[in-house]
Amino acid sequence: MQNPEPPAPEVGTPTPEETGVGGSPAPDPENSQTGSPGAVECYEPTDCFDLSQAELGPLGRVELLAATCTHLSSSANGLPLCECRMRLTPVPGRASVPEPYQLEVHPGLRPGACSDWSRAPGCLYCEHEFPGCSIDQPESCDAVCADMTTRLDLDMQRTLDVTLRLNRCTVDYRCQVVSKIDGKCYAGTPNGIEPAELDCALPDDELVQHLDDPSQPSCATPPPVACTSASDCPAGLACNSGICGPCSTACSSTFGPPTENVCEGDVACADGELCALGLCVPSANVGCRFGWRCPEGEVCSLSGISKTGRGNADTRSFCQPY
Repeated sequence: MQNPEPPAPEVGTPTPEETGVGGSPAPDPENSQTGSPGAVECYEPTDCFDLSQAELGPLGRVELLAATCTHLSSSANGLPLCECRMRLTPVPGRASVPEPYQLEVHPGLRPGACSDWSRAPGCLYCEHEFPGCSIDQPESCDAVCADMTTRLDLDMQRTLDVTLRLNRCTVDYRCQVVSKIDGKCYAGTPNGIEPAELDCALPDDELVQHLDDPSQPSCATPPPVACTSASDCPAGLACNSGICGPCSTACSSTFGPPTENVCEGDVACADGELCALGLCVPSANVGCRFGWRCPEGEVCSLSGISKTGRGNADTRSFCQPY
């Protein structure tokens, strides 16, 4: 790493330097400044949001350094994703980040519909867009990371049009903020991740009533895939009552080899496949089926998942250190 300060951030969890909107990371949806229980108290409007500290112009240029298929130790689902190592070169004169530094971005099968966030509200890379990757094929993330680099580079070059229609601290010391970002209105601070878009024609006092509205997913949910057997399903999914989806991970606790354990989800897989971590895996490629069956310090993981055709010919499960 060229510049250890700040440490290499992950775009999926924005930092003050990377969001370009606001002087703090995007708020936790469960504990944000919305007037809900647990909200941060304020004494003046700048405690809620200080627009003068926001970086709204271009932040820099991004270039790809390396692409790898890997697993995140923090991920409990055992699914592979791409690790895209990039270099961000800040725009000249950017005092908060004066020198180039490296960062890692992880597009892929992460929890939730969005894999990586954009600077403004919305998603930069949706989970359902990820085609899959294999740790046995070093080139399997090249195209994904090239695409991700292009998206992030364009996002970092944007100039955001941000105004605060309302930014006040109430008599009971709670924040009430209404933001307008690139012509769209939201209840809450501009660094919210998935706020619900509201009608800008409404008055501020009506818009602020939506501060506690649930988030609005940025990524559309793919329609269900009908099936008569698991062979009709992509990405190693099972066929459950005519709809493709994960196979049941409820399994017996016998202590023989993984292929001798009985799992409820096996019957929803195709012939010659067994259920491992919710996906159907060719029985010859099953090295583990339960996280707790791996040696201490290791976790059961999957690799070789594709969304082309059946997509599991190269899928295998195995124990690896976490």
